[in-house]
Amino acid sequence: MNEPTSTSLSHEARILRVKKIALEHFKEEHWVEMTSQVGCSDLLEMRDEALGSVSWGDDAYAATVLKILSAIVQRNPTDLDRLELYADKCLAHAEAGSFSGVTLTRI
Repeated sequence: MNEPTSTSLSHEARILRVKKIALEHFKEEHWVEMTSQVGCSDLLEMRDEALGSVSWGDDAYAATVLKILSAIVQRNPTDLDRLELYADKCLAHAEAGSFSGVTLTRI
């Protein structure tokens, strides 16, 4: 993980970093867990194509991910810290080879 720390990145770059991790590592369960923990699970319901595109490998997935992350942060800007923490936990588990079936609670 030779990426810059989140404190050295702009707000937009931080969102894009979370998006990159999500695109590479998130499964449907991670989206459900993360959005429910920040009180934004309704965003997945509003954009039900998001979960479908996770399963299908849809080309619209990257744009949907960015829309959802941006909407979460727009509702509550401090949730960006929580999104980064969750994404970093997912990335650490993926790099350790223990990502499958891991529930990452209490972000």
